[in-house]
Amino acid sequence: MSTEVDKYLSHYGVETDDELKHYGKKGMKWGKRNARPASAGPSGREKRAARNAEITEARDRQRMRGVELERQAFKTYSANGRAAAEAAVRKYDKMAEDLVNNPDAATAAKMTSGEKIANGINWAIVGGLTAASVAITLRS
Repeated sequence: MSTEVDKYLSHYGVETDDELKHYGKKGMKWGKRNARPASAGPSGREKRAARNAEITEARDRQRMRGVELERQAFKTYSANGRAAAEAAVRKYDKMAEDLVNNPDAATAAKMTSGEKIANGINWAIVGGLTAASVAITLRS
């Protein structure tokens, strides 16, 4: 370096040496980046789409189980006799319990990403309307 620069830097307590320091990789060019490795798994968008499809399919399966449950209940309730009616009630209760305890029930209860966004927007609108009504009430 020049002596003027050395004097200036030493005035502020910065030590200088005449070595050139390089913190990059050998052969690296300015403004160029090394290629990034390809990701091993699906992207976030693909994961959300798969999760949404899984939720939708679980809801469809639960809906079909519910329809079958209602069909079975109607079929058994139409049987004649008190004993048959009591057996039908026990069978219907067991089928309803199985429907609730089915693994698809937990998945079907989840919200898809689109439903989460719509729910957030709805809450924002409700919050805005509530704030506006409070402001109007306080103003009058």
